[in-house]
Amino acid sequence: MAAVLVSHQRPGMDVLEFVLNARDIAPSIPILVGVGTGDTSVDEAIVAVGRAVLLKDCEGPDRLAAEVEQVLAGARAHLTARPPKPEGGAGSK
Repeated sequence: MAAVLVSHQRPGMDVLEFVLNARDIAPSIPILVGVGTGDTSVDEAIVAVGRAVLLKDCEGPDRLAAEVEQVLAGARAHLTARPPKPEGGAGSK
């Protein structure tokens, strides 16, 4: 299972723009944003993108690991619940 972990504190980067671009490239991969941006409207927009999660201010590495595992478990459940793609595809006869 793959995931993207990004810090909102990365200098010179708009984290919302990053999340939107990552979602366009790989919509099924969960995106975890460290702590949140501090701007409620940006945080809400990130969550609204779908499959993006704001990690809470964790109390240490064990708590962070548990939170990341919870997000990944949800992503795995989402992937296994999707119906199979039909055989063929656009343009097939």
